[in-house]
Amino acid sequence: PCFYRGELVADCGKAKSGKTFFLSILIPAGLTQRCMALERHTESTEGTEPLAPLRILWVDTEQSQQSTQEIITQRVVPMIKGNTEGTEDTEAVCNDYLFAYNLRGLGYDARGRMVDAAISDIRPDICIIDGIKDLMTDINNAEQATQIMEKLMAMAKETNSCIVCVLHQNKAE
Repeated sequence: PCFYRGELVADCGKAKSGKTFFLSILIPAGLTQRCMALERHTESTEGTEPLAPLRILWVDTEQSQQSTQEIITQRVVPMIKGNTEGTEDTEAVCNDYLFAYNLRGLGYDARGRMVDAAISDIRPDICIIDGIKDLMTDINNAEQATQIMEKLMAMAKETNSCIVCVLHQNKAE
């Protein structure tokens, strides 16, 4: 397993290196038992009964609202179709287990409050924050970065969620 509950995980890479694309595959993988020939395993997969979908919160602070919507409708939903087992269909799975918020137009302080409220209210199994830098005024400020990481680690533990933070590498690195 690579996304443990109660943990903070980083998805790092240079701009346009596929970080959001990777996460758009992670979402249907959490919502279905199989995605792109990958099978989701847990300790309780002893039987043949399909796994329940994970509750996934995706907070996008970087893309436009149209881009966020296109990622869901053109990437995520097609990967879910045909992979849902049992009585649930794709629309039901998305409506009941996927919570997507686009916070690009808000200031950093409002984005931070919205993320806190969404994690506390939804209590997702996996929370993806695509653009962690947008929750602070200066990503290079060690004090701000430490405060946001400590807050997210505490929330991950409190809600028993895996919080995945997307970070961009600087061009100089």
